[in-house]
Amino acid sequence: MAFFKKRKVADRVERRFQQAVGLVKDLDKKEFNRMMDGIKSAWEAYDKIRKVQTVDEKEVADIANVEKELDYLDSKEG
Repeated sequence: MAFFKKRKVADRVERRFQQAVGLVKDLDKKEFNRMMDGIKSAWEAYDKIRKVQTVDEKEVADIANVEKELDYLDSKEG
């Protein structure tokens, strides 16, 4: 099963790669570097946004952490 999952990821990456090549193949070095810097900055911004927890996510995480601690303490006592 893992083979098929890896293949899907490779296919997705290959498709994106072909799209990227189509976008950059006629750029000179300076234009290419400028575009890549912009893409990298955009990706980093989206990555930061995905990592930020909402208020609800923080509350759920806090509750989960307390439950873990209680479970740990119960296991030590028992």
